[in-house]
Amino acid sequence: MAQQPEPAAWVVLGVPALGLLAFALLRWVPTGHLLVVTRRGRVERVVSSGLRLRAPVSSSVLVPTGPDIALVARGTTREGIQLRLVVETESRLVTPSRHERFVDPVATATEAGEQVLAAAVAHASVPELPEALLADWDALTADVDRATTRHGLHTSSMRLVELDAVLAGSVDGSR
Repeated sequence: MAQQPEPAAWVVLGVPALGLLAFALLRWVPTGHLLVVTRRGRVERVVSSGLRLRAPVSSSVLVPTGPDIALVARGTTREGIQLRLVVETESRLVTPSRHERFVDPVATATEAGEQVLAAAVAHASVPELPEALLADWDALTADVDRATTRHGLHTSSMRLVELDAVLAGSVDGSR
């Protein structure tokens, strides 16, 4: 007569196997993030925080829902002076739609926002720039929001952190 394995043997073998299976099939999505599940570069589904089941034959990207990003724009004023503008934004992720092509929203929205800021610098001269930026700050924020929203990131507010002249040229002062 064949001897049956003892229950302790099943526990010793079964618990690690179940743990490995759970680790392979489950994914934890932290609070303040979305898990964007893609298949062939297109959004399959978007899931919120908590313990989630992994989908076979798909990849997933963990995206923060409220990434505050720093926009670092370089622009040239009307006089040809190069400036560096650093702006902190308060942003939130625009949830992607199913079947749309997914591209990292933070990287593409940051680039779009920086282009808007660089264009704003180009329309002013150095002496009037701080006042001109602050006078049109709400309109500039709306322009940055339009540019970033197209890339999946809604910008609700901005704060000017730095405005610097970029000193370039040789040591003897020539350009």
